[in-house]
Amino acid sequence: MNLKKKIMYYEVKQLRKQEVSLRSIGKTLGIDRRTVKSILAMSEEEFSKFLNTPKVRNKILERYEDYVVSRLRKAPAASTAQVHDWLKENKPDLPKVAPKTVYNFVHYVRQKHNIPLVQSVREMMMVEELPYGQQAQVDFGEYYMTTKEGSRKKVRFFVIVLSRSRMKYVYFIEAPFTAKSAIDAHNLAFEYLKGIPHLLVYDQDSVFLVSENKGELIMTNEFRGYVESLKLIVHFCKKSDPQSKGKIENSVKYVKNNFLYGRIFESIEVLQEEAEAWLARTANGTIHSITRKLPKDEWAIELDHLRPFTPLNSASSYEPRLVRKDNSICYKGVLYSVPSGTYGSGVVNVLVCNKDQKLIIRATLDDKDERLWTHAIPTDPNVRKVINTHHKRDTSKKIAVLKQEALALFPDKHLAGQFLDIIHKAYPRYIRDQITGITGALAPYSSETIGQAVKECLDSNQCRYTFFVDMLKSIEANKVKPIKIPGKIVPLNSVVKAKATTSPVKRDINEYDKKFK
Repeated sequence: MNLKKKIMYYEVKQLRKQEVSLRSIGKTLGIDRRTVKSILAMSEEEFSKFLNTPKVRNKILERYEDYVVSRLRKAPAASTAQVHDWLKENKPDLPKVAPKTVYNFVHYVRQKHNIPLVQSVREMMMVEELPYGQQAQVDFGEYYMTTKEGSRKKVRFFVIVLSRSRMKYVYFIEAPFTAKSAIDAHNLAFEYLKGIPHLLVYDQDSVFLVSENKGELIMTNEFRGYVESLKLIVHFCKKSDPQSKGKIENSVKYVKNNFLYGRIFESIEVLQEEAEAWLARTANGTIHSITRKLPKDEWAIELDHLRPFTPLNSASSYEPRLVRKDNSICYKGVLYSVPSGTYGSGVVNVLVCNKDQKLIIRATLDDKDERLWTHAIPTDPNVRKVINTHHKRDTSKKIAVLKQEALALFPDKHLAGQFLDIIHKAYPRYIRDQITGITGALAPYSSETIGQAVKECLDSNQCRYTFFVDMLKSIEANKVKPIKIPGKIVPLNSVVKAKATTSPVKRDINEYDKKFK
C-alpha cells in the first residue's frame, strides 16, 4: 500500500512541474484536489513519515460499510444524498448524522474500494425566486428499472414542482402518457398539493399539444377542455430552453438519480407507494440545497397563496365532442341534440360521458355549471338521431324577463301578474312553455277579450295555458254581432217600383193533371 502511495506522490509532483492544475491532477489520479494540495505541501521525507504514522479512526457509519459498498457496486453513479436516503429507508437503527458526515463516509468508501463517481455537469442560469403560489412546473420522465427476475421494465412518471417552495409530487404509470392519464395525474397532484398555482409551465409535449406554428400552440381537445373547466393559466416553453423550466428539469433528474436508480421494480402500485414515502421522507422532507429550507415548511406558507382545488368529476371519463351548426353532437355514429343556441353561444366543444347507458353532456366539468344534459343511448343500431324536443326551445331568456314581456301584452297588469304567478307556482318546470304559449295566442283577440279570459281563469281557479286559450275562444264566439244599418235609405223609382209590384201568372193545378192523363 505504501509503495502505491509513494508512486502517487511522485506522480503528483511530476504533474505539478508540468503546471497541471490541482483539480486536473486529482481527476487524473482519482484523488481529491485537497489531497493533492496536501501532498504538494510535503517533502519526500515528510510524506514518508506521514505514511508510517499509525492512523486509527472510528467512523460513525462504519458498520454500514458493506451495505454501502454492495449498493454502490450495483449503482456506482448514485449521489451521496441517495445513499443517505437508502440508509434511512433500509437501516432503522441509523443514527442521526449530518449530510456532510454521509458525504465524507461515501467518499471514503469510494476511495477504499475503488468505486469512482462519474458525473455529467449541466450548466444552468440563475433566476429570481418567484412569489408564493405564482408558478408550478410540470414535466414527464421515463426510466428503465430492473425487476426481481433481472429483466428490464420501463416506467413513465409525471412530476410537478411548486417553483417557490420546491414542494414536489410524482405519479407513475406503466403505459405511455395520454391526455386522459395526464389529466388524472394533474388531479392527483392538485389534491396532494391542496391547491392550484396561478401559472403552470410545460414543455411542448404531444400529450398536451396538437401542433405549433410560429408560436401559435394548439392544445389537444381533452387537455383544452380540462384547462377551461379548471380555468388554468398555462405556458408552454420554447423547445430546447431548459433555463425557463430549470426547476422541473432538476426534479426529473432528482427522481431518476435519487429515487429510481438502483431500485427493484415489483409492481406499479408498490412503486407509487414507495414514491410517496420518498416524497415525505426525502424529496419534501430534506433541506433544499438552494433555498436552505424544508420544502414542506415552505409549502405550509404557500398554501394560502394557492387557488383552492375541488375534485371534479373524473376528466378521464369524459371525451370532447364538437358542437355542430344544427346544435347536435356526434357520439359513436349517433347524433344527439343539445339546446338551441348552444352553437352560437361560444361553446365550441362539449364533454360527453357514457354512464349506465346514458350519455351525459356537459359544457364544462365545473359542478357549478348548470349546462348539463342527458340522453338515453339507443339500443337499436338503426337509430341515428336522438332529439330532445325540449332542446328546440329558446332558453336564452330568463323567466323573469319572459314574464315582464308577457305582462306588457295584457290590459290589466295586476290581474295578469297574479295569473302568471299562479301558473309559475303550479308548473315550475314548464313555466317557459306556458308563457310562450299564452303570449303566442293573444294576437287575434282584443284587450277586452283578453282581460275577460284572465278574470275567468282566476275566478274559476283554472290558471293554465289550455284553459286560457279555451276561454279566449269561448268569449269571442259568444259575442253578439251588431246588425249593419245603412246610413241613408234611397226610395225606389217608378220603373223599379213597377217591377216590385209585378206578380207572376198563376195556373190552375187541374190543367197539369190533364196533361199527365
